[in-house]
Amino acid sequence: MVWTELRFQEGAVEMVCPVTLEGTMPSATFSKVINTQIGSITSASTEFCRGGSALFLNSLPWSFKYYIYGGTLPNIESVLFYTSDVELLLRDTIFGFTAEC
Repeated sequence: MVWTELRFQEGAVEMVCPVTLEGTMPSATFSKVINTQIGSITSASTEFCRGGSALFLNSLPWSFKYYIYGGTLPNIESVLFYTSDVELLLRDTIFGFTAEC
């Protein structure tokens, strides 16, 4: 998955970063059961951000889980996946002070 502009925003402060996640899905099919692990994220990277910096803090792999699909069977229009394993440090300088979250 590649985002050329993943935006993090709080109020007037905005940071825009390119983010790339790579992983594996051991099967071409999976059950539509919430929280079912369907794969692993094995690589995560970000490069120079506009408005600050971003750093992935925790080690890989991260679990990749099914959440829900949109549309009606058999015409699925979207599928939502998630991971709760990501820890990301965002750093910015605001009025000369370093802010982290």
